[in-house]
Amino acid sequence: MLAQALFSDEPPRAELTVPAVTVAFVLAGDAYVTFQSRRTSTRFTYHVRLADRRPGDDREPPHFVYVLTGPDHYEYLGCIFDRSKFKRTSGSRIREEAQSNVAFAWVWKTLVGGKMHPELAVWHEGRCGACNRRLTTPESIETGIGPTCAKRLA
Repeated sequence: MLAQALFSDEPPRAELTVPAVTVAFVLAGDAYVTFQSRRTSTRFTYHVRLADRRPGDDREPPHFVYVLTGPDHYEYLGCIFDRSKFKRTSGSRIREEAQSNVAFAWVWKTLVGGKMHPELAVWHEGRCGACNRRLTTPESIETGIGPTCAKRLA
């Protein structure tokens, strides 16, 4: 199956199963990730992008979280602060009680806590979570981060 994925026109989509690897992928800088319930098949796709560092600011910049709301259309949802805390912010037009917001907040808290719920499937879309280039090596497909970016992020 991996060989088929490597030689097809589609990027090799893969499931992330280790919480720490999943968190590293999501925080890599330009990640597209899908959370899916194994029980209900409900799924949401998110784009998580690292904000630019402001000159003179030594703090870790936040990660902006967007949710897919239509074909190739992502709507701003909130931010991940300090690489761990997700908060729906006032700039979001997505309601706090919306399933996409509730799902991201719950899954993120679970992953940061070092757990992967058995009814949760997390997928990357076959592109590096840092630079968004197509993944081609088995190791990078497994982690969602290409070898060049993995060295840079280490």
